[in-house]
Amino acid sequence: MAGIVFFTLTVLGCVAPGSGQTDLPPLAFPNMCLELAPSCISSCSEPAELGVATCDEGIFRCERGVREDLCCDPETSPERCPEWGAMCDESTPCQVGYTCVASRSWPLPDLVGVCRLGDWTIPAELARCEPLDVTAPAVVAAIGQSPLKVEGIVQVEPTCDNRRCDAKDPCCQRCTGVYALDMADRDGLVRIGVRTETLSCVGTNCGFSCAPLQPGRRYRLWGMWVPQEGATAPGSLFVSGFCGL
Repeated sequence: MAGIVFFTLTVLGCVAPGSGQTDLPPLAFPNMCLELAPSCISSCSEPAELGVATCDEGIFRCERGVREDLCCDPETSPERCPEWGAMCDESTPCQVGYTCVASRSWPLPDLVGVCRLGDWTIPAELARCEPLDVTAPAVVAAIGQSPLKVEGIVQVEPTCDNRRCDAKDPCCQRCTGVYALDMADRDGLVRIGVRTETLSCVGTNCGFSCAPLQPGRRYRLWGMWVPQEGATAPGSLFVSGFCGL
């Protein structure tokens, strides 16, 4: 009768030199440096370029100097910090200087998501319908990324495909639309982009439906303002709340 062989799994730890045990085996996946290699600098206080780090058993290392990304201090020198950090949730919050946001495409505070550099929280006094802290249209374009409350008329910027419709199917074009907000100003009209978590408007060239905001209606909106240079609008407001007026 064949014997039964039992295998015992032993987890090896770090061993002091001279103990007589063998070294740890190499990493099972030695080429895990999937991100862009960070720069090597002489020191955090005097950041002279020395080249880029090389991948060594899944870790970026510098032959000389220190890795620039390790000089990160989100509070005193945020320009040295990566914009995005680790995943986050209630049990593993972000480090100081980072905010847990829903995702890279939806920069609103959440308890589960990814850490983003900076303070992206929405103050409680801003997240209500009262007109307190509503930002004037003329000022919006000059503001950097920050919590914001604005007021105006919601519009839709539709885009339809270019197929030609015949008499049998005059509504053959599929259309989608994104929100914009027109804010009246003394010097004219200021239009900004408005982003909601779900697709704004869908339909055809004969008409479409929108949710949760209705085009042509006045709203007061609050959320995270993200400026955008070189675009038609000066930026977009990622909406965390709103009320109709």
